[in-house]
Amino acid sequence: MSDIDTAVADSLKVLDLKRPIREADVSGTIRGRAGLVVDNALAYVTGGAAWADVEQTGIEFNNNVFSPSLGAPTGTTANRSGMLWGGVIGAGVEFALSNNWIVGGEFLHTIYRDRDANIVTAAGGNACASPFFAHPNCVVRNQLTTDVARVRVSYKFGQ
Repeated sequence: MSDIDTAVADSLKVLDLKRPIREADVSGTIRGRAGLVVDNALAYVTGGAAWADVEQTGIEFNNNVFSPSLGAPTGTTANRSGMLWGGVIGAGVEFALSNNWIVGGEFLHTIYRDRDANIVTAAGGNACASPFFAHPNCVVRNQLTTDVARVRVSYKFGQ
């Protein structure tokens, strides 16, 4: 996963959202695969679409060294959740041990589209607002990537 370093200066206060929490409880892929068979082995590449239900959560902590509440949450957050779509590529190999037993492994790399989470105060206002300038794009941009290595054993019934 990528590191996010976002800082918005406002007098002595700095919004520091490092490594916001990104959590995907449910995800899936729709893939095709093409490969080469040699004896009882199949080597293949795979690719297609990926989706995940992702929750993004970022919390601001007071890092003003002159404040008695140093290190405490300020109430400013950057949260967003919902479905993300992306792409997946990978490669794998399978070996037929017999007519019924197959062992294999694969590696998948998935990258999902960028998504912004608005940075808001505890009252719901724009955390980057200032009396001197308007800042409508007060967001944390995040991109989720995943890598999966999988080993499997399969049994074919009816043979």
